[in-house]
Amino acid sequence: QERGPPQPSSNPAKVKATIMNVPKTKPDMYQQEHPIESQELIDAKLAELDTELDKISDKKNYEQALEKCPDLVSKKEKLQFLRCEVFNADLAA
Repeated sequence: QERGPPQPSSNPAKVKATIMNVPKTKPDMYQQEHPIESQELIDAKLAELDTELDKISDKKNYEQALEKCPDLVSKKEKLQFLRCEVFNADLAA
């Protein structure tokens, strides 16, 4: 029995395992391919980023930002860091 390409999962842990199978754009001018974003991918990677942020031992600056300017550590801002690191959450953290 033939199987098609892996389908995205609604389980964020499974999305992490299959991120390499996510469809990507054609290489840009820097020869970098970017994942084609879906809400499922974004949600899974934001959850993974939060997990990576929890691993940081010295969170003084992050906690200060949460208190004084929470709009700078919003999901929208976190997504910018993820995009810069091509959805690699540990580098984005």
